[in-house]
Amino acid sequence: MPQILLCCVLALLLAALGLLLRSLRRRSRPSGGNETLKVLLVCFFTCGILLHLPMYAAAYAGEHLSWLKALLGAVHHTLRMFVLDGELDPIHEFAMSRPAVWSDLYFGAAIVVYLVSPLLTFSVVLSFFKNLSALWRYAFRRCTELYVFSELNEDSLYLAGSIKAAHPKGLVVFTDVYENESEEFGEQMAAAHRLGAACFKTDIALLRLRRSDRSRPVYFFLLGRDKAENIHQAVLLTRRWGTRSNMHLYLFATGAESELLFQSADPHGMRIRRVNEVRSLVQLLLYQQGEKLFETAAPLPEGRHQISALLLGLGQYGTEMLKALAWFGQMDGYDLRLTAVDARPNARELFTYRCPELMDRRHNGQRIPGEAQYDIRIHAGMRLESREFLELVQTLPQLTYVFVALGSDTRNIEAAVRLRELCQRRGLHPYILAVVQDPFKTVALTSVTDYRGTPYDLHFLGARDMLYSESNILHSRLEAEALTRHLKWGDEDVFWRYEFNYRSSIASVIHHRLKLRLGVPGADKPPAERTEEEKQLLRVIEHRRWNAYMRTEGYCYSGSTDPASRNDLGKLHNCLVPFDELSEKEKAKDDD
Repeated sequence: MPQILLCCVLALLLAALGLLLRSLRRRSRPSGGNETLKVLLVCFFTCGILLHLPMYAAAYAGEHLSWLKALLGAVHHTLRMFVLDGELDPIHEFAMSRPAVWSDLYFGAAIVVYLVSPLLTFSVVLSFFKNLSALWRYAFRRCTELYVFSELNEDSLYLAGSIKAAHPKGLVVFTDVYENESEEFGEQMAAAHRLGAACFKTDIALLRLRRSDRSRPVYFFLLGRDKAENIHQAVLLTRRWGTRSNMHLYLFATGAESELLFQSADPHGMRIRRVNEVRSLVQLLLYQQGEKLFETAAPLPEGRHQISALLLGLGQYGTEMLKALAWFGQMDGYDLRLTAVDARPNARELFTYRCPELMDRRHNGQRIPGEAQYDIRIHAGMRLESREFLELVQTLPQLTYVFVALGSDTRNIEAAVRLRELCQRRGLHPYILAVVQDPFKTVALTSVTDYRGTPYDLHFLGARDMLYSESNILHSRLEAEALTRHLKWGDEDVFWRYEFNYRSSIASVIHHRLKLRLGVPGADKPPAERTEEEKQLLRVIEHRRWNAYMRTEGYCYSGSTDPASRNDLGKLHNCLVPFDELSEKEKAKDDD
C-alpha cells in the first residue's frame, strides 16, 4: 500500500479514536474536560504529523537522513497548523501530483485536521485565560475570610451562597473544577460567578495559600460526592496545615472511619469538625420542630397520650430517625410506639446488630418504672405496594406521625400522598414528614391540594438550603448550646475531638428544649431552684432518655452497677438500669 494512503488512513483512524475517547470520557466523567482536551490535542497533533509526513518524505527523497528530515519537517508544519500559520497550498500541490483516487481522500483529511486544530488551540488558550482570571481574583482580592470548597456541586453552592450572604467580604474558592458542556455545569459555573468565586482545577489539598491567608481565618469544606476522597483530602490537609490555629476543616462524611481519624489532631491547631449530613438533619428537625411528635399524640384514658409513629424505609435517614425517636419520645405521660417498614428481608437484623439492647425483649415493649419505655416493631421484607402493607396501615392503632425516607424525592412524595389517602379512609390525620432534598419541590408541594381544594397537609425535611446553610454549619445555635452544656463537666477540646461527647451533648440539649416547649414542671428552673417533686420528675425523664439514647449508640448494661464494670471500648455501661437502682450520686447527675 502506498505511503500516502497508509498515512491518510492512520490519520483518519486516529482522529476518529480521539473523538470516540472524548465521547466515552464525557460519559464516564462529565467533569473531565481538561483530560478530554489533552486527548484530542494528542490525537490531532499526531494526525497532522501523519498527513505532512508523505509530503516531506517525497521532498527529501534520496537525501541523507531523509526520514529524520521528513519527520522534523512534518512536526514543524503541524505546529504552524495549530497556530493558524499552516499552509494548505503545499499539501494541495502534493495531493494533485498523486493518483486521483488517493489525492481527494488525502486532501479532504488534511482540510478537516486544519480546521479542527486551531479550534483546539483556541480552547487551550481560553482555558488558560479562565484559569488566569480565577488566579487574579484569588491573588489580589482583599477578603476577611477565605472559604475553600473541594468541589463545585449543588450542595457546595448552597453552602457558599449562604456564607457569602452572611459574610460578603469573604472570598469563596472552588477547587477541582473541570469544564464540560453539560447544562448542569453551565448553571453551576454561572452561580459561582455570581458569588464572585474563584474556580481552580487544582485539588483542594494542593491549593497554594497566599501569604496573608496564613493569618486570617481559612475554612476548608470537603463536600465532594466521593466520601472516600473527602477523607483522603482531609488527611492531606491536616498534614499540611494541622498546626495552624486559624484553619478550620469541615469534613462531610458519615462512616465510622471519619470519626476516628482525627482524634489525635493538635488541640491547639486546626479545628476539625465532621459533619454527618443525615444525623445533622434529623437533629435539626427535632431541635426546631420536635414537639410535633407530641402535639399529634392521641389521647388515652387516665390522661395519657399515645405516640404511634410509622417510618417508611430504614436507609440512612430512616435508621437515624428511628434511633432518635426512641430517646426523643421518652416523656412522662406518653406511650411510644415506633413501627418501621423496609423492603429488605434483613432490615430488622441490621438494626438489631447496631442497637442490640435497644431491641432486646427485656426492654423493647416493656413498661419498667424509671426505665426507657418504647415499643419498636420492624417489618422487614415488606413492600409498600403489597397487600401486607395495606393491612398494616389499616390495623395500626392511633397512627399519629409518619416519616418517609425511601431513597428518592419522587418515591418519598408518592408514598406521602398515598399515606395521606390511606389515613383519610380511617379518619386519621397524622403528621406526615417526607425527605425531599430539592428546595424548589418543597416550596411547591407545601400547600398542594386535591381537585376540591382540600390540602394534603404534607411536610418536608432535607432541603439543601436547610442543611447547607451558614447558620447550621458555621454558627449553629444547637452546637453552641451543646458546647455550653458540655463545659459543665468537660473541656472544649474533648467536645470537638470525640464524637461521643459531641452527640451526647446535642441530644441532651434537644430533649431539654422539648421539656421547655411541653411545659414540664421545673424544666425552666435551675436544678437548685426546683422543688423535690420537680427534681424527681425531671431526673426520671432524663434517665429514661439517657438509657434509650445510650442503647441507640450500641451500649449495653455492664452487668453491675459498680463503676469499675464500665467499659466504653466494649460499649458497656454500669448505669443502664432503672432509675431507682442508681446510687444517689448517679441520680443527681440526671439533673437536666
